[in-house]
Amino acid sequence: MTPPACVDVKSFGNGSACNANDPTIALCGKSARRVCASNWLCFDAPELVDCACATDADCTKRTEYINVARTAASKAPLASKCEGGRCAGRP
Repeated sequence: MTPPACVDVKSFGNGSACNANDPTIALCGKSARRVCASNWLCFDAPELVDCACATDADCTKRTEYINVARTAASKAPLASKCEGGRCAGRP
């Protein structure tokens, strides 16, 4: 499946922390394809974790989504960076 362009994504998820060992991933909301990325951050679909980009600026919304959760979890923020057509940095 070709990932969507990051700039076209309206919502990456509900921002909740999750545990991938929970098979229901209930904390991630009602999205039918929700995932627990990097075993701690909810995304509405797997392709949103590594969405497509052409420039660093294309990754801004994804990076902001991840950094809000990283800040809440006392983790260092990520830089908004496009590498090889995908936004760099795992949640």
